[in-house]
Amino acid sequence: MLTSKYKELKKNDRYEILALLRESMKKNGNVEFILPERTLSCQFLHIDLKNLSIAYLEDLHSVATPVEVVIKGRCERISFTTRKSETECQTGTLLYDFPIEITITQRRSLTRIAIDESYNFFCEGRFRDGFNYKLRIKDLSRDGIGLLYQRPLPELTRSGILLKNMIIHLGKWDSYPVDLMFSDIKEITSFDNEHNKIIYYIISCRFQKPSKSFNRKIEGIIMEILLEQKKIKRLR
Repeated sequence: MLTSKYKELKKNDRYEILALLRESMKKNGNVEFILPERTLSCQFLHIDLKNLSIAYLEDLHSVATPVEVVIKGRCERISFTTRKSETECQTGTLLYDFPIEITITQRRSLTRIAIDESYNFFCEGRFRDGFNYKLRIKDLSRDGIGLLYQRPLPELTRSGILLKNMIIHLGKWDSYPVDLMFSDIKEITSFDNEHNKIIYYIISCRFQKPSKSFNRKIEGIIMEILLEQKKIKRLR
């Protein structure tokens, strides 16, 4: 059975940090900068023992204080604190100091997977404002889902709000009625291949009092998707 327990490791050897961050850069080309009121996502360009560089982001350019940086993998999360470097950088980039220490948070077993848009997973139902919403499912775990929406939802203002009688549609794996407990909402800013600014929102929700049979169904769906993804990688 999958579990959502975590273990945390800290690394402060410069060469080990460099190797880990380079590997993460290959797997996930984006990094997230955690600011007090929102999260900014941008392209990770290069790293060496002095600096790391990212694609230029106007909203980050003026932030002089130390910032938390997060790189998310499938079963791990690397985080560290850094600040903008005083070294002159190339046009179109921002330069940050090499981290002194990184923290790696690992799931003992994988519980949350990103869902590609091609799966056409979505969630729909009536929110507290009485309007029916249909939101794409961006990630899935035994414990809950992440929903993607293109604008803020002012009716979701605090954690603990219960969304009753929602339906999650999981493609060929059928549809299921669920009650969702709202956890938080995160604003993401990123850029497409043509450098157009894109802002969207990730709404995190937990399944409210799921049955054991429902948990088993979700775990089975996650395993099937993982096997499909591995098969696609082998064929490429």
